[in-house]
Amino acid sequence: MRFARGYNVIIAQETRGLQLTGDIGKWVLDLTISAVTDHLRAWGERYSLLEVVCDDSKQLHALASIYDGMVNRPDPVYINVFGKRRRLTWNMAKPIAFASSAENPEVQLADLVAGATAAIAAHEDNDDFRPLREAVFPHLSEECILPDLSIIDLAGDEAAVNALVLEDLAFRADNGLDPLFGMEAVYLTAKATLPEFRRMTL
Repeated sequence: MRFARGYNVIIAQETRGLQLTGDIGKWVLDLTISAVTDHLRAWGERYSLLEVVCDDSKQLHALASIYDGMVNRPDPVYINVFGKRRRLTWNMAKPIAFASSAENPEVQLADLVAGATAAIAAHEDNDDFRPLREAVFPHLSEECILPDLSIIDLAGDEAAVNALVLEDLAFRADNGLDPLFGMEAVYLTAKATLPEFRRMTL
């Protein structure tokens, strides 16, 4: 909150351009498009032509036009990312269509699969979900986003260091200082003083 308040003018200036894009800018940080893109790239690898129907959602409606460039795109394009070959394009028969889950069994089935997968992630330590987990997890994308609670575990070094850095960022925001200047040194200091931080929190 202190960071957002302290840098509110800069944040407003940086994001002003998004307002000119209408709904596209409104949903630019939403993960729906990332997930759909990942699925379409994977299915494009398996099938030469896709006819895509998505659940009727505000996010997809606002951003669906970005996929129009994949209509009649039979020649695949690849890129190497972190040593792995990734597909960038797929071939669609027509622009994405939308359907209501209340009226379409296919979309209802997709909702069921998505809900079951979310339930598995939310009950990671529950043995009752083990059979479902074993059936579903082999089919998850490598780029699937699941919560990693170890990141916020203060018993680990990463969360403790980040907590100290966050406090420094809040201080900079309170005093109108550059949030990035000397940040490498801040991280090094946070790591060096970690044993002292541990003693103070015991």
